[in-house]
Amino acid sequence: MIDLFTILSLLLVMGIGIVLGIILQWIRVPSSIRRYISSALFFSKRQFDHPRKKLVKLEVRGSGHGEDALSPHTEEDGHYIFQTLELPVSKIALILIDVWAEHPVSGWLERANKNISMKLLPLVQIAREHGVMVIHSPHNRAINSLLTPLPNEPVIDSFASKNRLLKTLKRSGVEHLIYAGYSSNMCVLTRQTGVIEMAQNGYKIIFVRDASLAIEAPEFLEGELTHKVVTYMVETNWGVTTEVNQIFESFQTV
Repeated sequence: MIDLFTILSLLLVMGIGIVLGIILQWIRVPSSIRRYISSALFFSKRQFDHPRKKLVKLEVRGSGHGEDALSPHTEEDGHYIFQTLELPVSKIALILIDVWAEHPVSGWLERANKNISMKLLPLVQIAREHGVMVIHSPHNRAINSLLTPLPNEPVIDSFASKNRLLKTLKRSGVEHLIYAGYSSNMCVLTRQTGVIEMAQNGYKIIFVRDASLAIEAPEFLEGELTHKVVTYMVETNWGVTTEVNQIFESFQTV
């Protein structure tokens, strides 16, 4: 139950945000600065909406060839390790990498658009519904219209994108990063805001394996083998993976 002080504090934060928005528009402050202030106010509101004790239980998958494995005798003895994580909602961010409106390879764009509509869009909708921070990192390309950022969702595009993301995450108290976007074998892994960089900075990585695709070699396309290898690489090196339906199930009890 939210107490009276929390309600009044929340109303105060919202009121300040509205007044500042009007003032900033009137004096023509650059949009990047307006977005920064709006994001800061959103983070404050978010702490009231999602106290630390509010948890989701998410099933994730790792690889049996990691350090905590049961020492398989051969590669054929490898196995998946499943576990259920208890994650505070206030410490989760969903990072969307390069969800572009256009792509020079039309066949790839067709596959990506299908994945966006069937998997990524529902994932973002459930995240928004439950107050999970959504961060867009499109690297100076137009974002797919289905996932147009909301006013309170940071868009991290600048040259120093890693530092901006790190500051945003630290300011909001985030510890767990859920990754989705395109393509898994390139930008999701290797961007400054991607899996490898953020894992090296101490963040706990959860890759949504069915809300992403790889750019496949012709002989790999039918079985999406490159994407499967990337998923395995994440599970053995940088974190764990999950699926959209498991995220939906985890929020049903919140």
